[in-house]
Amino acid sequence: MKVSAIQMEIGNDLEINLENARRLIEISATVGSRLVCLPEYFAIPPFSVMDRVTIYEETYEATITMLQEVSRVNRLCIVGGSLIRKRHDGLYFNSCPVYDMGVLIALQDKIHITTRERTWGLSGGERLQVFKVDGVKVGVAICADILFPKTTASLRDQEAKLMVVPLTSPVREKDVTQKNRDCIFVARAFDNNVYVIKTGSVGRTASGLKVAGRSLVAAPHGVLLKAKSETDEEVLTIDLDIAKLNEMDLVAQLFD
Repeated sequence: MKVSAIQMEIGNDLEINLENARRLIEISATVGSRLVCLPEYFAIPPFSVMDRVTIYEETYEATITMLQEVSRVNRLCIVGGSLIRKRHDGLYFNSCPVYDMGVLIALQDKIHITTRERTWGLSGGERLQVFKVDGVKVGVAICADILFPKTTASLRDQEAKLMVVPLTSPVREKDVTQKNRDCIFVARAFDNNVYVIKTGSVGRTASGLKVAGRSLVAAPHGVLLKAKSETDEEVLTIDLDIAKLNEMDLVAQLFD
């Protein structure tokens, strides 16, 4: 399966963000990608530009409209990063919508929301789910969810082959773990015998934090592809051999 991880800049205008995402998705389509993945909160401008209520209400509708249309026109499955979704009971979630050829096939809520997200009034989701793209099972772990092995282990139980990780990666003055951070994604790929597609953004988050891209694709045996820059936009495209995962599944070899 050919997949693209979109590392894009998040700006101060909702419409510009959506058009930028559309442009990069269409680039992915031209190179033959079937699955296209966007970063966490890819469309949401800083709260200082739009008030929070407007962001919660207007960005959701505009974003899913764009994702549905571009998915349908380009015949793609789009893992739509994440947006803020209001549930029928009035609770708000950091949610990732997935559209395949214009049809909503999954809606994954972030489970381990951050302290900052709690101050925004968001609630955490309950479990990870899988969906199928051309018969291949795919799961989504939003940002901090990748840090919890017990959470992602449910994807192995559900026989997922791809794990998409939309996230924002803040730039910190002192970050002693940064050089070895890629190990997290290789470890999750190994633990669950999946390919991990990590999609980050460049620029600033909705709360104004400066972020670095750091997008990559990892396999159980190591990093396969990595963004050339932490500060520039880039479309990372790779052809993944799903059948090869069987050769790398040490757990199955030892215990099946």
